[in-house]
Amino acid sequence: QFLRPCEFAHSFRNGMLVLYNEDVGETSRPVFYPYKCTGCPAGHPCRCMAAAFPRHIVAQKFFDIYYPFEKLLRIHQDESLDEDGMVDYARLEGDHFFKKIFLDQGIDEETYNFILALAFGRPQFPVNFLEKYQIAIHFRGEGQTGKSVLAWVLMQMFPSGSVGIINNSGQEKFILGDLVRTSRRSPNNRVVVCTEADNSLAINRTQFCAMAAGDGMTVTIKGGTSVRIDKWMSQVILFGNTQLFVGKDEKGSVYRRMLQISFDRMVPHDELDGLLQERIYQELPIILTKSMGLYLDMVQRYKGKGGFWKFCPQYFRDERQKSRLQTNLMLKFLNDLPGVLMVHPDAYIS
Repeated sequence: QFLRPCEFAHSFRNGMLVLYNEDVGETSRPVFYPYKCTGCPAGHPCRCMAAAFPRHIVAQKFFDIYYPFEKLLRIHQDESLDEDGMVDYARLEGDHFFKKIFLDQGIDEETYNFILALAFGRPQFPVNFLEKYQIAIHFRGEGQTGKSVLAWVLMQMFPSGSVGIINNSGQEKFILGDLVRTSRRSPNNRVVVCTEADNSLAINRTQFCAMAAGDGMTVTIKGGTSVRIDKWMSQVILFGNTQLFVGKDEKGSVYRRMLQISFDRMVPHDELDGLLQERIYQELPIILTKSMGLYLDMVQRYKGKGGFWKFCPQYFRDERQKSRLQTNLMLKFLNDLPGVLMVHPDAYIS
């Protein structure tokens, strides 16, 4: 009767990882609790945290691998604090194969850390829970670039019943109703994923903007009645080969909310790693810890310092502009005719 399930707890062969302590709040950081002490000196506080094991918590998912907790202990030492005095999770090692997917696309280290925080740490929380960035992430690019592996990693972070899948061939009228009907966490899943998103995406522009902003909406359930959702809670992560909402963006609503990450460099056939998923599965403990730590640090560091687009790396602003040229056909037309048209400096396109 004293046990309670914790959405932020994951168990491993040698202990439990608690990504976020709800009692502590946004100053909480990931903590690993071994099942037994790893040999801390007698008469000293238990450095490995085994003595503080939260026996009242039930983990939501089990990973049949060992957690490399010495790596986490190492960055919690004073020398691993960053310039703001926070634990520097960017220095946590053990995500080599996962990181290589991004480095192969020419993405730098700073941008990689932001992506890790936003695409893999932030989905652990409901929309608008710790911040109000009001963005949805779209991994767009060629096939054979690693996007499917990223989608697999994201879904590995949650129990299967907590991941909502958008089928791109579903009926637009009922797609969100299907998500509500099949969710174990009424009315929303913890994260909603579409692995083959294209311009015929089964959710329309208005629904997409409401989902990214955490707004309320009414959804239609097939064979049932409409259901009113006061606040959309599930984070939205899309994967696909093409731009979304081409020619459908009105007044920049998609432009303001779409965080695009481009994967345009195909991996040559002779460099493909047939064991990549197995290698990355061994890195999941570090990916979980690092993504959550970086996200919580981001929330604390930039709190009250303006919207997301003000402090994010330039990479995301450049990608947003590229996406805007595709979703706003008039802007694309003007951009493709440099020197032909004279544009008044005070003019703008809505």
